Amino acid sequence: MFSPRTAHTVRVAWAAADIERAGHQWIAGREMALVPGRWGAQVANERGGHSRRLPDLAFWAARDASLPVAVVVIQGQSNPRRERAALEGWQASIAAGRYAQVRYLAGPAAVSHLRRVATGLGLTAPQFITGERVMADEPPVLPVVIENVDEVSVASRRRHWPLPISRDRHRSTVPHSVQQRRSP
Repeated sequence: MFSPRTAHTVRVAWAAADIERAGHQWIAGREMALVPGRWGAQVANERGGHSRRLPDLAFWAARDASLPVAVVVIQGQSNPRRERAALEGWQASIAAGRYAQVRYLAGPAAVSHLRRVATGLGLTAPQFITGERVMADEPPVLPVVIENVDEVSVASRRRHWPLPISRDRHRSTVPHSVQQRRSP
């Protein structure tokens, strides 16, 4: 059994693999954290202020797309007020032309809750998509029950994973397409 943070990180990694497998360019949350003003959505907090919320991933849905798609991974049930505030922030970011769409990756219970909240805000498809997979038109890469992933199941899926697992510290595990994007 993974800790909640590790389970979230693994789910984000599988989402990135899903996006990469579909042939899209993507950027990770850690990279976006370097320029939070560019990537973050302004979200109202409980203290009456605002903070920036970064997506877990962003990708460009088409080669000629100028606006990225934000990907947010949700583990379990989230606080309804916080999620409503986050959805309002994503809606404002889409309206401001910073993102083309936001996709929430969540379990079945959270998916139905998020759809109701988003619909109540007027945030609907194609600007808002939620489901158990980030790429709905692709076969699933992420197992539904992530808590049961063990070394044997990871090893058996390795042939489908575009990001090689390396125990060698000196060998790069970054895909060639990402290395090219990072080059000056």
